[in-house]
Formats: sequence, C-alpha cells, structure tokens
Amino acid sequence: MHDHFNTGLNVEELIRQVGPQLVVELGAGSGLNTRQLAPLCRELGARLIVISDGRKPEVPELAWVDWRWQISYLALKSFTEGSIDVASVDTDHNSWTVDQELGVLAEKVREGGVVVLHDTVSFALNNGYMTGYGSGDSYRIGEMLKDDRTYTEVVRSWVGRGYEVVRETEESNGAVALRRVLL
Repeated sequence: MHDHFNTGLNVEELIRQVGPQLVVELGAGSGLNTRQLAPLCRELGARLIVISDGRKPEVPELAWVDWRWQISYLALKSFTEGSIDVASVDTDHNSWTVDQELGVLAEKVREGGVVVLHDTVSFALNNGYMTGYGSGDSYRIGEMLKDDRTYTEVVRSWVGRGYEVVRETEESNGAVALRRVLL
C-alpha cells in the first residue's frame, strides 16, 4: 500500500478528507506503509493502531504507534462499533481473509469512514496464501481453500452491502478505496 500513499490511490488525500481520530492498518509487513501513515496521523492528531502478524520494527519514529501482534479479523472484533475512521488492508490477499476483514469492518468503521485495499489487480484472477501466521495463530488454509472466489471478487461483493467505491486505480498492483455507508 505504500506505493499508493500520495500517488495512485492517494491514501494521504483520502485520510485528510476523512479527518480521522483513529486509523487502523491491517498487515504491516516490514512497516513501509506504517512509516508513511505515522507522521500523517501525528500531524492530524489521529491515533494509529497497527494489527500485524509481524513484529514492530524497532525504529524511533514508530515508538508511539500502538502495534498489536495479532490476526486482523480476530483483533478487529475488540473495537467499538463505528470507532474506526480509516482502515488500510494489506494482509494475505485471499478471498476468505478479506471477507472476514470487510465483514468485521462493516461494523467497526463509522459511516463515511474509508477502507483502502491493495493488490486488487494482481489478485483479480487468484488468491494469495501464506504458509502460516508469524504470530503462531492457526492459519485456516482449509477454510480459505473452500472459498473459490478471488480476492478481488470478494472486495467487489461488498460494494452495495455497506460500502461504495470512492476511488480505484490499476497502478502498482491495483488499489480501491471503499466508503462505509449505512444500508
């Protein structure tokens, strides 16, 4: 998602438009996107929570970030309904996981809040799978393989079911921004 910060999808502009109090990043990898989100959140006075199965990079600029070493769709359940203003999703890119994430986010993102998702072009015809979670939690590959939809098909399936497309690009593996709308 870091390639879309101020180009492509232009996540920075979307975040500024929302004026968030809480930004949640799902899937941080090595923290490249987090390093872009952190100064913006600080400037805007927003809290940044990262949920990742990877460890927090030991760099001073991320010391203040609330980093939760957990699985995205499970950790999201602990948030208050409507408390999230912006969510950035860049996890394991399979239909089952993103369906779980968007389902929980539909309850936790406030009306008018934004969910940005990466790799919608690169996973338009298939799914991404990992060999396991870095946190040691059970990787539900059996359940994942039962879902024959692609990552992108599942993202599209949520349009009209609590989300509308705000912005989309095919640049840098594709990305989409969804606005949370009440049904």
